[in-house]
Amino acid sequence: MDSRLFDATLAGDEEALCYLLQGDPLILARISPSCAETPLHIACLLGYASFGREILRVHPPFVQQLNQDGYSPLHLASSNGHVEMVRMLLEFGHERLVVKELCMRTDQDGRTPLHCAVIRGRVDVMGELLAACPESASEVTVQKETILHLAVKNNMSEAFLFLLQGQHIKSLLNLADGEGNRVLHLAAVRKQIQNIRFLISYPRLDVNAVNSFGLTALDLLLIGPTNPNDLEIGEMIRSAGGVRSLNLFTSAAENQIQPITNNAASGPRNNDNMTVSSQETMDNENDDEHLKDMTNGLLMMASIVATVTFQIAVTPPGGFWQDSDSSSSSTTNSNTTAVGHIAGIAILYDRDRKNFDAFIGLNTQAFLASLSLIMALLCPTHARWKWATVRHVTEFLVFMIISLFVEAVTFTTKQSLYRSPLLLLSTLPWLFLIMFLVGMPFVISDSKRRDLQSEHV
Repeated sequence: MDSRLFDATLAGDEEALCYLLQGDPLILARISPSCAETPLHIACLLGYASFGREILRVHPPFVQQLNQDGYSPLHLASSNGHVEMVRMLLEFGHERLVVKELCMRTDQDGRTPLHCAVIRGRVDVMGELLAACPESASEVTVQKETILHLAVKNNMSEAFLFLLQGQHIKSLLNLADGEGNRVLHLAAVRKQIQNIRFLISYPRLDVNAVNSFGLTALDLLLIGPTNPNDLEIGEMIRSAGGVRSLNLFTSAAENQIQPITNNAASGPRNNDNMTVSSQETMDNENDDEHLKDMTNGLLMMASIVATVTFQIAVTPPGGFWQDSDSSSSSTTNSNTTAVGHIAGIAILYDRDRKNFDAFIGLNTQAFLASLSLIMALLCPTHARWKWATVRHVTEFLVFMIISLFVEAVTFTTKQSLYRSPLLLLSTLPWLFLIMFLVGMPFVISDSKRRDLQSEHV
């Protein structure tokens, strides 16, 4: 691009543009289609509507040309909220009968100008684009995101409320993105209480839709980080009929049995069954809350153990030798053995190799056990094998922590707990209590699960 033309475009100077066109009428036409930025792109980026109109009067093909990032002039004007520039481009599109093509043009991520406006919360621009091309509201990105998904993901509540008032938006409420998430899933995991309140007011909303991981919106709310609004959001979703994914299969089975029950039971008995079912649902939700608290506690414990054991491995107690020393030696017959040390070797390793090896071995097992526990807890499933694995790994980790502590005492004081009957007897009750407390929550959960299964049988 000519430097004089570039300077005139940056300043939005129409007089300079006219002067350049008088001296060289083809100055715009000579700009290569592969140019990184045309003068119209720059004008749309800066919001120079009058300057952009003059450029299009002289060289109309600029209106559909993409820049190096795959954006059209309308993309840039929409994203930056330049309403006058957007109106000018849409009017030009109407005159040339290409307004739909302009509005439906996508960038490298499959985003239309309307998508760009939604991401940035440009409500006025969204209104202009929807009025010019209502069909653009149904377009999705490469990730299968609708305009509602984008508004929620970028926390644009005002834009989200504006879109919900549209005529063609209701058909988008239950559409899934590339990961199977509906709009309610995204709002729940982000704890967007206002957007959730708007959503559940629509009767056609599928509150219990599951994503690609088999999770409902209520699942994502309870799995995510704790927020002060969790209780209120949970009540709103439940009031709209929302349940955990664990309860969906139970509800489906009850619905299949319900016709037989209705034929064999009287009205008052049906009401009793509904009460019992509601109570079971509340009990299940309380159990879910307990599992969430237990998971958070175990994650914290495993994270602390992993951090401490890793720190011990890279900086063992006593530190390392800073220099090498092999000056002293002992002679036995004809063999000479060096008694010095080597830089970079742990000092305690040279002082007491046997206990040091045991100490590092226990530390390594505790580190690996903590990592295993973290991975097991983060596994996105509620299968029984997961909690059986968590229970056994937790018990092993606690045993390793206790063993590591005992070895540390032995290593640093040269006094073994196993050689002192008094210390051993005073320690054993606490060890049994700790192991009992570790296993008790899992035993209670298994007992409740067996009781629930026996009731359904």
